[in-house]
Amino acid sequence: MRYIITIEGFQLTAICYHSTYRLNVLSGWLNVDDSLHELQTANDLGQLDIDFLLPNGICVPLQVDIDRPLDQIKQELWKQAANYPLFQQLATFDKYGFLYISSEGLKEDVMDESVGIAELRLAASFLKVVEKPADDKRKTIDRQINSLIGMKGSNYIQAQHSVSKAEISEFRQKMTTYCNNDILKQANQDPTGLVYFEYKHPCRLRSTRDLPPDVENFVINHIVLTVIVEEIGASYKLKVNKMSTPDELVKMTVDKWSSKSGLKTKDCNDYILQVLGMKDFLYGDNPLVMFKYVYSCIVKNTAPEFWLKTKSSVVEKQEVSQPHKSSRSSFQEERRNTVRSEKRSGHCVWDIHNNFYITLHTACNVQVPENCRSLVRLCVGVFHGPDPLCSIQETKEVSVSQDGLCSFNDCINFDIKVQDLPQMSRLCFGLHSKKGKEPLLLAWANIPIFDYKSNLQKGKLKLPLWPRSELIQQEESYCFPVGTVATNPQGDCSMIEFSVPDFTKKGSIYYPPIEKVLQCASDHMEEPGKCGSPTWRPNKNIVQQLDSILKANQYTVIQMLDEQQKQLIWWMRYDIRDKFHEFPHALLYVLYSVSWDNHIEVSKMQALLQTWPTLEADQALTLLDFTFPDKYVRKKATEWLDELTDEELAQYLLQLVQALKYENYLNCDLVKFLLRKALQNRNIGHKLFWLLKSDMHDPSVTVQYGLIIEIYLKANPSHMSILDRQQIILQKLKSITEIHTKATNLKKKGKEKDDSPLQKVMQMGAYKEAFCNIYSPITLMYKLDKIVEKSCKVMDSKKKPFWLEWTNADEKGQNIQLIYKCGDDLRQDMLTLQILEVMDTIWQSEGYDLRLNPYGCVATGNEEGMIEVVQKSLTLAGIQKWRKQGLDKNSLYDWLKHKNPSEHSLQRAVEEFKLSCAGYAVATYILGVGDRHNDNIMMKETGQLFHIDFGHFLGNKKTKFNIRRERVPFILTSHFEYVIKDGEKKPQNFHDFKDICERAYLIIRSRAPLLIQLFMMMLSSGIPQLNNVSDIDYIKEVLALNSTQDEALEKFRKKFKEAQDNSWSTTVNWWFHMRAH
Repeated sequence: MRYIITIEGFQLTAICYHSTYRLNVLSGWLNVDDSLHELQTANDLGQLDIDFLLPNGICVPLQVDIDRPLDQIKQELWKQAANYPLFQQLATFDKYGFLYISSEGLKEDVMDESVGIAELRLAASFLKVVEKPADDKRKTIDRQINSLIGMKGSNYIQAQHSVSKAEISEFRQKMTTYCNNDILKQANQDPTGLVYFEYKHPCRLRSTRDLPPDVENFVINHIVLTVIVEEIGASYKLKVNKMSTPDELVKMTVDKWSSKSGLKTKDCNDYILQVLGMKDFLYGDNPLVMFKYVYSCIVKNTAPEFWLKTKSSVVEKQEVSQPHKSSRSSFQEERRNTVRSEKRSGHCVWDIHNNFYITLHTACNVQVPENCRSLVRLCVGVFHGPDPLCSIQETKEVSVSQDGLCSFNDCINFDIKVQDLPQMSRLCFGLHSKKGKEPLLLAWANIPIFDYKSNLQKGKLKLPLWPRSELIQQEESYCFPVGTVATNPQGDCSMIEFSVPDFTKKGSIYYPPIEKVLQCASDHMEEPGKCGSPTWRPNKNIVQQLDSILKANQYTVIQMLDEQQKQLIWWMRYDIRDKFHEFPHALLYVLYSVSWDNHIEVSKMQALLQTWPTLEADQALTLLDFTFPDKYVRKKATEWLDELTDEELAQYLLQLVQALKYENYLNCDLVKFLLRKALQNRNIGHKLFWLLKSDMHDPSVTVQYGLIIEIYLKANPSHMSILDRQQIILQKLKSITEIHTKATNLKKKGKEKDDSPLQKVMQMGAYKEAFCNIYSPITLMYKLDKIVEKSCKVMDSKKKPFWLEWTNADEKGQNIQLIYKCGDDLRQDMLTLQILEVMDTIWQSEGYDLRLNPYGCVATGNEEGMIEVVQKSLTLAGIQKWRKQGLDKNSLYDWLKHKNPSEHSLQRAVEEFKLSCAGYAVATYILGVGDRHNDNIMMKETGQLFHIDFGHFLGNKKTKFNIRRERVPFILTSHFEYVIKDGEKKPQNFHDFKDICERAYLIIRSRAPLLIQLFMMMLSSGIPQLNNVSDIDYIKEVLALNSTQDEALEKFRKKFKEAQDNSWSTTVNWWFHMRAH
């Protein structure tokens, strides 16, 4: 049989002696002509029939094991190819690689030949053998980056239309220069490698050296700890002051070592402390109690354990330029440089007094649902953030032809002058039909009115449209301004053509630089003593009126102000600035009150912003929401966020990555800020990478996120090699999941357990090797040594996650267990765990440690990720089964007694349970966490209670037959009450527990704006239970933000009583759950 194959214009004839289908490869893309749309199922021996197209035109069929590495398959292929014609035209097998078409229809190179056929996700049982490119380091890095981004992402980046390509090119150039000049070059001045070491292993610090009162009682003044000297293996137990620094502890250890050995005293500067079992180092001038590891040991009543290592064994000089944690001077210089700008050619937009208008021409590929009329109209609006700057305009209805074409030929005039268009304004389009009498949005698109060079768009433009999604709310049905400005990459999408006129006929029209903006503000300043001037002194009534507005709205900053309130706030903007410490949130109201359709007023706002005092993170985060698109407002927000410590910043990365979706252009201050932080702290860079990577399947951010990943990896090749290894094991795990799922479906075993396929695969050489000597994807503090095959298993839950175990790369460290999940969206779990971490930080800042356990969880792709296994813990269902008569109220208490036989340890466990139970009761109530059964609540042997699996939140509780199964606001069963009371011995404990719950509730209520904002910034994430502003109303309701504090507390007390009185229903649910499982 012959194949006629065309590859990028070159036609060749492939001769095949065995095949079942015909292939055409056109312009580098493979199309299956006949029927092989899915990869055929492996036979009983786990083998597939694959055809290999050799460079000499011969097609060789082979039956290969699906898990056999491709490098071995290639050697076997060469042996077989020797029996075919034209073999003498081939070089040795090591000169060639493989090319294939993925199940997504994309042409991809095999980057790692240690993988098996099953991991490639072939669209057809066909691989092309291609000559390997010359050994070019730059090309190798590019290929590696493309692999980490995902070839789908790389193709989207390259497939953008010409205007986007220019912006992409400039973004790459400017960001590379930014990284090199302002960050990377400074690292070359690090001859010792210590700064590079601090980048790789930043200290994990608490925000304060103070301890909560109950924790303070554990230590009094001293901490007992153990230090092992790596050089000799000697272990020393030391008693140190809690305020001692790591350097002082090093000196104590070295002195004791010298006195014990009789050797000459070592130089303390040559040594450093490392936590046993972790890549976590202690150094610097901070007291020991500020280090998170030491604090966690104090809380758990365990002795901290350290290695004393030579710096020469852990500090290395960087091979490739890396940034260092320098002073802020270089960043400040970059800010100053961005303010300077060259004189622009063309015309300033402020000189154009015409009304803004566009001309609509045609639309193509219009798809009208069958139950809708074949007439469509187009709605067009000029928006700044969520607000239209003038009336939304509509075309008349036009008919759609059978091939999806329609003509508008309509001039759309907007009631706003060109000079008043804000720099970040957007043109928003909505294509509508009618379903009965109701309008139906078919598709939408947004485009910045000014391009990435700040020039007004002009000429004829073609704009691909996005189809309607569930994210679009009813009130946004005309247009969808909150949507992306990225163009839809799908080739068959609807598209409109329109023109923006050249209002001058003499060149470009540009938005002025900041110097001219500030000059405009100065030229139009209100006269001294007049309303709105800095010297205006309003009467007492006006001041009181303003104060009442700011006080009334301090918890609900997202609510709209009426026009009279806005005018008052604008007039008194300087007074508001001067009252910053009384109303730190008031900048938000000033920004709400600006007339963004007036360039003079916008200029005054920019000038005022330059003198505004530093905002806390709560308010700074709000300024990065979609509501505030202004370039200089967002720039100021990143400057204020720069005041956060790295540990604090890491808590908000989830929201900051979402905020990137609201940017009009690739090159923006938020991207620079995130890149700089990532290149100064590898932990932040690692978290940033996976947050970006896990959303790469979303075509609206593929280009933006992919480019950020690309810039980061090119600036940081050492981290890229770590990520590459992690990517390999994740691909293998996904492949094993698919193999297991297919095997399960074919055998139809139902509930019968069969862990052997996973263990069998893990024992194979290629897999075993790939899973060794890697860093955990969840945190770089843990290095995984060897996979423990016998401990790996398929878990019983619905998606059949994998329980995986590794030995620790640290010989003294405990084994490390992780859970790999495929088929579940872990982003909701990540958000819930992040909010728990934020709540924990808030409580600790008020002197309460409620022992929350926000375990590690990272989404690594679309519906896949990894979860940390909490050591020495068991589900409540497991504990109740251990107790046999598990529904007895004393089951949990008896288990704690069994694990804590001494009276002292039992009392510590009871106290731990009381505090953690209070923390999770309040947290799960405020977050509306549902599906709380005894298999997703766990307890550690120390008594610490914690919740897992957050698939239901914000009041979305589980139902069965439309009956709500969960009838309590939070879990507080008789089992819990029995433990809290220490088995009825200490009834006062329960009163203390209730007091703690009430105080914890009020503390979180006082920080409601932060909590609400964190959820608001996630509305664009696509999380199913968080896609509407109304979803967040649940939190406002449970925090009773429209009530006084006393009223809110009374409401919480009623909920507490409800949880206690109806605990029987929870017990019944748990009984049914145990029967079913």
